[in-house]
Amino acid sequence: MLKLAPTRAFRIFITAIALLFCGSVFAAAPVNNRGKILLSAKFSERDNEKDITILRDNVQVIMEQNYISCNEAVVQWTKNQVVAVGNVILKTPKSTIQADKLVYDMKEQKGQIYNGVVLSGQILLQGEYLEKIGPDTYVADNAYLTSCTTCPASWSFTADHFEATIEGYAHISSAWLHFVEFPAIYIPYLVIPLKNERQTGVLPPTFEIGKLNGLALDLPFFWAISRSQDLTVTPKYYTKRGLQLLTNYRYRTDLTSGGELNSGILKDRLNNDRTRWFMNYSHYFDLPNNYTQRTSLHMASDTLYSRDFQQQFNYRGEPALDNRISLTKNFPDYHLSVDSSYYMSLLQDDALGSMDGAKSSSVHRVPEIRFSITDKKIPHTPIYYRFDAQYVNYARQGPGYDSPITPPPNVPIAYGPSSATGLFDPATDKIRTGQRLDLMPYFYAPFRLGGNRIDITPYASVRHTQYVLGALNETQGYNFSPRRDYVLAGVNTSTEFSRIYGGSSSTKYRHALIPQIGIQSIPWFQQSNSSFFGTTEQIPYFLQTQPLQNSDLNPGGRGLQFDYQDRIVGRRLLNLSLINKVIVKHNGTLGSRYDESVLFNLSRAYDMQEASKENGRPWQDLRGLLRVRYGKLTSQTEASYFPDYKVTNLNSTLRVYLVNNTFADLIYSNYVNIPAEPKDLDKNLKRENMLISAGINTEYSQLTVAAEYDVKSDLWKRWSLIGQIIP
Repeated sequence: MLKLAPTRAFRIFITAIALLFCGSVFAAAPVNNRGKILLSAKFSERDNEKDITILRDNVQVIMEQNYISCNEAVVQWTKNQVVAVGNVILKTPKSTIQADKLVYDMKEQKGQIYNGVVLSGQILLQGEYLEKIGPDTYVADNAYLTSCTTCPASWSFTADHFEATIEGYAHISSAWLHFVEFPAIYIPYLVIPLKNERQTGVLPPTFEIGKLNGLALDLPFFWAISRSQDLTVTPKYYTKRGLQLLTNYRYRTDLTSGGELNSGILKDRLNNDRTRWFMNYSHYFDLPNNYTQRTSLHMASDTLYSRDFQQQFNYRGEPALDNRISLTKNFPDYHLSVDSSYYMSLLQDDALGSMDGAKSSSVHRVPEIRFSITDKKIPHTPIYYRFDAQYVNYARQGPGYDSPITPPPNVPIAYGPSSATGLFDPATDKIRTGQRLDLMPYFYAPFRLGGNRIDITPYASVRHTQYVLGALNETQGYNFSPRRDYVLAGVNTSTEFSRIYGGSSSTKYRHALIPQIGIQSIPWFQQSNSSFFGTTEQIPYFLQTQPLQNSDLNPGGRGLQFDYQDRIVGRRLLNLSLINKVIVKHNGTLGSRYDESVLFNLSRAYDMQEASKENGRPWQDLRGLLRVRYGKLTSQTEASYFPDYKVTNLNSTLRVYLVNNTFADLIYSNYVNIPAEPKDLDKNLKRENMLISAGINTEYSQLTVAAEYDVKSDLWKRWSLIGQIIP
């Protein structure tokens, strides 16, 4: 006879009492070799004569991958059937069914759904009576179908009869297509995909209205080639220009690598049936051993393509098209990159926008090699250092220098890639090609004073730049290998005054005032005597980022170097700035969120070398930046005021979000090139433009209207209207 220990016997007795009187029942039963059916409810009653189980309150029926929950249910074991009523939910691997009543065959996975909804991803099928005729197939009369789960849906179908297979197709008879809640189009018979994955087929059309091209309408065809690539082919018809063919090809090689190709071609009726085309291609590849390869190509048949087809080739206003191929290698302590840039100039005066002049005049960077050592601390000292090195080869198809050419009307001087003699003349010609090696170690030692309230960072660097200029002949007395060396030293100081407002409220504001003072000097400077460097006089600091003027190309001007890195400015400089910002802290149930609500930065430089001149202008331009984010409004304004010229260059952007995803933009720009002398300022060259746009973006539609206004000429330059419906 088996004897139980007292403690174990007591536990078994307590368990039996609990199972007898508790309000929850959990049971299992086999069903025709389809596995076990698990039942759970607060109340359960078994009728052996009828072979049924009655369940009430918090009912759950679990059938392998299917699951039913409801208020009440009757399980008829001989029929393998469940009759569920009240807040019924049936979950299958591909769908969720909600209904008032469900009669379900547990073996065949079929049933009748009363006043129900079938949900699968974004697909919704609803009707007073639906029949489940297979694991994922439903039929219904007088039902409703949509893939928009918004309320109200932006589009939907009502029909006399549906037969829909999840992850398959819906066959619809006598259907009405509704936009929002209004019936719009009657369709006798229709087949549409009900797949959450990408599907091959025709996409919704897009229309555009513009001044340059007239009315345009397209009809894209999407080809889902595989899970990792697709192709969209779009015929697009312009009422003014004719038929255009657009293509978009996308691919992925792994989770982080892939590329995209966009292209278009047409015979333009407005240009004597001239063939015009564009191509944009880019890819990003993560390679083994921390190598990364990037490619970005932008090409067009003519320099005016970006003006005429701005929506598909948005490079209007750019000086050149930049085509780049690069390979980078990131190490824990340093960075190495090899880059090549091929430029196609867009600054040609040819009325037909020919690329021939762009190819011969553009200067390319082939290759450009960069090596950098990340910031490191010198052991046993408070000094940090980093190192940057760059090698660039500047090349082009035409001559390696520009010679004076007959200037266009109202232009005092002009240069071009041509030469009457074929020989470089250092007195008149400007070198455009060559090589540059730039080496720059940098040292700094940050520390704090005043109880860690004042940050002070002294720094020093040495820069060596070696050139090999690319003229084609050995001109007597001209140095084709000039060099430049200098030491740059200075100190930056800053502190912060801040205060928090808001008390114990859910929203708090932190106001910070950050004054900054910096002193910069070039105590030692040495360079070769070469016209390539231009004038040896101090260049005013504010001209550092200004484009070249005609006067710069005259003897004694700044000359024509390779890029901005060849300019040396600010040999003795005092930099002053004041940063004023407001940070908003929002405390919520999910944690805190910080937003920069207001940023205002005001800065100005004092050039001490200019102050030493008799007629110098030491105070440089006053620069300001204001960025505001408040509710549905965002704005950013950048301005530079030149007191000696009484000119302000300004660029301001304002965006307001209205209802839902509706927005309005206002962009204003006012710009004029600033020469070295106030007397050379030509305000007639001032550009002042305003761009106004508004639009609405939803998950299923887009509509944008824009217009550009030339304030100076009092002329509307262009306008556009773009709309798209996305079922």
